[in-house]
Amino acid sequence: MKTTKSVLLAFAFLNCVTILARAGCGASSLSVVEPLADEDSIVQFYDSYDPTDPLDCLVYELDLSKRNLTVEQLSCILNNRYQYLKQLHLSNNQLTTLPVEIRQLKNLECLLLSWNRLKELPNIFGWLTNLKAIYLGGNMLRQNALRNISKVPNLLWLDLSYNQLTELAEEFGELFSTLTKLDITGNDLLLQLPKSLLALVEAGQLEIINDSV
Repeated sequence: MKTTKSVLLAFAFLNCVTILARAGCGASSLSVVEPLADEDSIVQFYDSYDPTDPLDCLVYELDLSKRNLTVEQLSCILNNRYQYLKQLHLSNNQLTTLPVEIRQLKNLECLLLSWNRLKELPNIFGWLTNLKAIYLGGNMLRQNALRNISKVPNLLWLDLSYNQLTELAEEFGELFSTLTKLDITGNDLLLQLPKSLLALVEAGQLEIINDSV
């Protein structure tokens, strides 16, 4: 079998989730257990993987934080699964970008991506029409990585704390006109905040959190 070890580990994650779902008889919240270390067991899980398993439809919250996941592993885990997912926890992994499979999660409301290695964000957010909150603290994002996030039509909460932002685009307030809370703590914002953003604050719509000031 030519399947790489990283992909086999991802399928081990998948089947651990399935086992938990069966044990809970339709639990709506799952925390993935540690992957099996034995390579033969991983291969066995890979061979038994069933992408049509309806139990995945019962999951509304999935915690994959602190698993050292790569983009490739996450892609395998999410592929054509969890279509009713509302919360996805991906904090403290090894993600440098996001797989396109996330755009299939059209019921997603909260996406937690803090403390990864994100430098860029793909053009997938326009599909996430129900997304209300994105947590991106502790990554390596700069201003040019934010434009794709602005395509979320109903975003309310955006955490950009502890990234590498030195400025925000003048049209930031227009691009993120639905926001009610914005956390920019721990960035090196050298310039004054854009007028379009301050206008949302003055109108009483937006609260800006900046504990580093």
